[in-house]
Amino acid sequence: MILGPFYAFSLIAGAFNWAMTFAQNTTMMTMKRSVQNSVVKSVPKPQSEPPTFAMLKDAGAAFVEHPQQIDSKLKDDENATKPLSITSVRDFEDMSQDMQSLFEGKETEQNWDKRRKAIIKISRITHGNAPVDYRLQYISFIKSQLDSILKVVDSLRTNVTTAGLHTLQHIADALGHGVDFMVDFVAETLITRSCNTSKVKRDPAIATFETIVSNATCNKNILHYIVSASEHKDPNARTAVVGWLITIFTKNGRHCDQTGVLDLIEKCIKNGLNDAKPQVRTPMRTAYATYASLWPDRADRLRDGLDLKTQKMLDSNTAVEPTKSSLKQQPSIKDIKAAKKKEIDAQESARPESAQSNRPSIRDIKAAKIREMKAKEVSRPPSAQANKTSTRDATISKRQEAGLDDAARPPVSTIIPSHG
Repeated sequence: MILGPFYAFSLIAGAFNWAMTFAQNTTMMTMKRSVQNSVVKSVPKPQSEPPTFAMLKDAGAAFVEHPQQIDSKLKDDENATKPLSITSVRDFEDMSQDMQSLFEGKETEQNWDKRRKAIIKISRITHGNAPVDYRLQYISFIKSQLDSILKVVDSLRTNVTTAGLHTLQHIADALGHGVDFMVDFVAETLITRSCNTSKVKRDPAIATFETIVSNATCNKNILHYIVSASEHKDPNARTAVVGWLITIFTKNGRHCDQTGVLDLIEKCIKNGLNDAKPQVRTPMRTAYATYASLWPDRADRLRDGLDLKTQKMLDSNTAVEPTKSSLKQQPSIKDIKAAKKKEIDAQESARPESAQSNRPSIRDIKAAKIREMKAKEVSRPPSAQANKTSTRDATISKRQEAGLDDAARPPVSTIIPSHG
């Protein structure tokens, strides 16, 4: 009996707590909805028209997008001219071992970029202290890596080939006359690359060999390769010979006057002047003019051995170009013809009278030819004429007899029988 009121009191307290909680939740939901509705009403409606320039200007820098700054500096492994210092001889040995494993086999998609970066590293070493502080070790290192450099030069990828050619140029400039040992290794490859139909691949090869020619000693060894290029079947290689010869003349001058060297140079010039392609002949005349300024006597002997047409073209090429003032002073075509006619008349009047009287005119020459042709005509013999007359008389007599026989025959109407 005592527990009954206790249970009743607990039920009433639980119901009261539930009612208070429900009331609090309902009040909170109502307040949240009112706040949201007020915020939505405070936000302005979007305009249908696009914003004007004044609106954008007032907005300030918020509407301006500033692009990120691009770093244009090359990385160390991409910049071929950034010097790389060598601290000891051990550095050359380590690089040689790394490159030996890298350049084994053919070029693939996995190793072509690594090879290019390795060649760029050689170029960086060339721009560093190695050619001066470790010259002997540097030359030995370059000799051991020439095969790897030529593999890069022979690559089908243009950026890889260009990296190899630029490295060869840097090495030639760094070694100077010490580059003579490279000629036999790279000359044939560079001449072959200079025959490429693509200008992007051909010009760097020509420039690389020109750099080697400008630094190497002018001797018969390098001239033999240039002579072979002047006799190459590709006209691009024959055209490149002109630039190489002019480089030799510019860098060495009269120091090329050695036993057999000038003979090889003259052979190159002669091959170019007698070439079938105008693109080879025309620039070779410039090389001949440079050669003639250094050795005029030998150039004259070379010119005398050419045909007359080539000699005239050489004379026209070496002649001084007329200026505008000299062109104004030149006579007109009419004056030139009048002067030529006067010269002919003067020559005619200077001849002796006997020669003038004995000289036949054109009319007399034509009349003499006509008389000569008439004299050569052979008349027919009389026997042929008689035979022709007798044959003609016999034919006429036969026709007359045939006519008499036809007259003696009765008419056709009398021969037809009657049907009575």
